[in-house]
Amino acid sequence: MMIRVSLLQGFLTFVLGAATVAANAQSVAADFFAQGVLLGMQLSAKHGERKGTTSSGQAACIQALKPTAFHDAVNEAMTSVLAPQDLSAADQFFATPVGEKYAKYGLLQIYLAVGERAPESLPTFSDAEYRELETFAATPAGKRLILDKGMQSASAKSIYDRKIRELLDQCREK
Repeated sequence: MMIRVSLLQGFLTFVLGAATVAANAQSVAADFFAQGVLLGMQLSAKHGERKGTTSSGQAACIQALKPTAFHDAVNEAMTSVLAPQDLSAADQFFATPVGEKYAKYGLLQIYLAVGERAPESLPTFSDAEYRELETFAATPAGKRLILDKGMQSASAKSIYDRKIRELLDQCREK
């Protein structure tokens, strides 16, 4: 049970820190991690608009962004954390039903972490699904992403911050 909680907490941590994989736009992992980064940015814009620190135009621009806006930045961060074969392993994992469920769990956790109501209930994992998560976490890719929280590194955060600033500037101009 303890490893299950650690795996889920580790996942939330690396999603909130942001992430993505693979050089191509069809990468399942890249799409997932880019969604996490974008969701965090969009929820922040939503809070900023409510507080009056973000204009409605800028907030609308941010809400209209697509995860592909983060693919290059996420790929840069991921390639600094993972070897090429680990990028492929991460992509393969997130293409599985358990990987998809784990991704959904992480995205929904972002809502809760920022005090928002998630649009749906968190998925639950069977014992067999937890074993699959543990198996992935034991691989080099899983260890670097989940257990070591590689996407929380200062360099990864710097990459995402740079891209977020760039997108904020583009949305300010609209």
